[in-house]
Amino acid sequence: MPAVSQEIPLLTLPAVLFPGTFLPMQAIEEPHRALLRDCVREERQVGVVLMPGEERGQRSAIPCTTGCLASVALVAHNDEDEFDEEPLGVVLYGEQRIRVVHFVQQDPYLTGRVEMLEEYGGANTGKRTERVALLFKKYLDLIQHYTPSELLEFTLPHDPTAASFMIASVLSLPLQVKQRWLESSSTRDRLEEQAAYLQAESERHELLLLLSRTLGHRYSLPDPHIYLALNGRN
Repeated sequence: MPAVSQEIPLLTLPAVLFPGTFLPMQAIEEPHRALLRDCVREERQVGVVLMPGEERGQRSAIPCTTGCLASVALVAHNDEDEFDEEPLGVVLYGEQRIRVVHFVQQDPYLTGRVEMLEEYGGANTGKRTERVALLFKKYLDLIQHYTPSELLEFTLPHDPTAASFMIASVLSLPLQVKQRWLESSSTRDRLEEQAAYLQAESERHELLLLLSRTLGHRYSLPDPHIYLALNGRN
C-alpha cells in the first residue's frame, strides 16, 4: 500500500527535533513568524527540518528531507497583536518522523508534501536500552565533575525507540550526527551508535579525571589538545 502524503508548513532550523521531545525557539525572521502564527491560529502541525550549515557560517539553500512532525505545545504570547509585532516564542513538541517528498512553495513560507516514516525496532532492543541507560548514567556522573551546578535527575523511557530519541535530543553533538540518528529507521542501530559514543566519551572523561588527580591540574571540558593526545594524534 503506497504511503499517503499531505502538504504541511515546513520550518527550517539549525536544529534537529526528535519525536517525544521538546524544542524551544524564538521566531525572529518574518517567514517563520508567519508560519507559526498560522499554525497557532489554525491549530495546524508543522514539519521541522534541519537547514544544514556550511563552511564560514553560510547556510545551505536546500534543507534536509527527513524531519519531524511537530505541534505547538506552548506560546510565549497570547495576544494576537503581539504575534504581528514581536518575535514569536514557542515550544514545539515532536510527534513523528517525516520525509519531504516534494517542496511545494516558498512564499509566504516554505511548504511541502510529506510522508510519515515508520520505525523498525530490531532484535534485543530492550537489552540495548538497558545498556545505553547505564552508560548514560555513568556519562552524567563523569561530566558532573566539570560543572559547578547540580545536574537534574534524568530517567530514560522504558520504550527503546522513545529512549533512543531522548538520548539523541539531550546529548551535545554535531547536528550532522543528530540528523543521521533521526534518519535511521532502526531503533537497534541508533541505540548501538549511542552506546558506542557514550562508552568512548566515558573512557575519555575517566582518563581526564585520572590526569587531573595525577598532575594536580583541573582540565576544562572539553580540552581538544588533551583529546588529541589521548587519541595518539599529532
